[in-house]
Amino acid sequence: MNNKKVGFKEVWRALKQIPKTITIIRKVDKKGFTLIVMLSMIAGAFPVITLVLSQELINSIVKKSSPLRYTIIQELINSIVKKSSPLRYTIILFTIYIIVSFLGSILWRSKRLY
Repeated sequence: MNNKKVGFKEVWRALKQIPKTITIIRKVDKKGFTLIVMLSMIAGAFPVITLVLSQELINSIVKKSSPLRYTIIQELINSIVKKSSPLRYTIILFTIYIIVSFLGSILWRSKRLY
C-alpha cells in the first residue's frame, strides 16, 4: 500500500492536465464526447430539480388546514393521481434521471471496449 501523501503541487499538476485530457478525448470522438457532456449536465441538473419539487411537495403537505382529514399516505396517493402535482413531476424526473444515468453508463462502458 502506498502511504505517500499528496501535496498541493501534485494536485495542481493534475488539475493542469484536465484541459489537455479533455481536448484529446474530444478529438478522438466528437459525437460521443458531446453526448457524454450533455448527459452529464442533464444528470447533474436532475437532483437540483428533484430537491426543489420535493420541497414544494413537503410544503404542500405541511400546509394542509385540517390534519385529521388527510394522512400523509392519502396525500401522496392524491398527489400522484393529480396531473399537476409536485410529486408526480418528481417521480417523472427521477425516472428520467435514472434512465439518463443508465444510458451514460452504457455509453461509457461501450467506448472503453473499442
